[in-house]
Order: sequence, then structure tokens, then C-alpha cells
Amino acid sequence: MTDQNKSRREKLQEFAAQNPNDSFSHYALALEFLKEEDFVAADKHFRHIIQTTPDYVPVYLMYAQMLAKQHRTVEAKSVLTTGIDVASQAQNAHARSEMESLLAELS
Repeated sequence: MTDQNKSRREKLQEFAAQNPNDSFSHYALALEFLKEEDFVAADKHFRHIIQTTPDYVPVYLMYAQMLAKQHRTVEAKSVLTTGIDVASQAQNAHARSEMESLLAELS
């Protein structure tokens, strides 16, 4: 199959397979799976990022939002708590504030 005939997801999957430590490609792939409502696959990629690049701040909010929408509130709160710490360490006040707001909504 030529690159022109591949879907965005297929291209991202290839890139992630070729670059397993590239957090952005896994993040983009997780977001693509979210759009397709494939929550199991999105979950897999979010977890991969957290395990391999725990300082990748954007993953925490998006992952927690997905978990919250699935009524997995305890897991969402845990992800947010970790994400708030990571954002604080990275001095990312905007991300920290967004996660704190979501955490307050879930409490």
C-alpha cells in the first residue's frame, strides 16, 4: 500500500512502531484512537507514554478526560494527581490549572 492510500492512523502506527520512544507519535495515535472511539487502543498508548516518558505533561489531562468520560473516576483522579505533580515540576502552570479544574469537577 502506498503512503497516499494509508489512513492517518496507519501512518501514525507505522511511525510509532519505528520510533517506540517517541512520545508525540504515541500521543497523536492515542488521540486518533479517541476520535475513532477505540478506547482500549487509546488507553494502551496513553499508558505507554506514562510508562516511558512520565514527564510528558499533555498526556495526563487527555488520558484523565477519557477515563472520566468512561466513568472511571478513581483512575482519572489518580492520573490527574500525578499529572498535577508532573506539571508543577515542569513549571507548566496552565496544564496544572486545567488538571486541577478537572480534578475539582470529579471530586
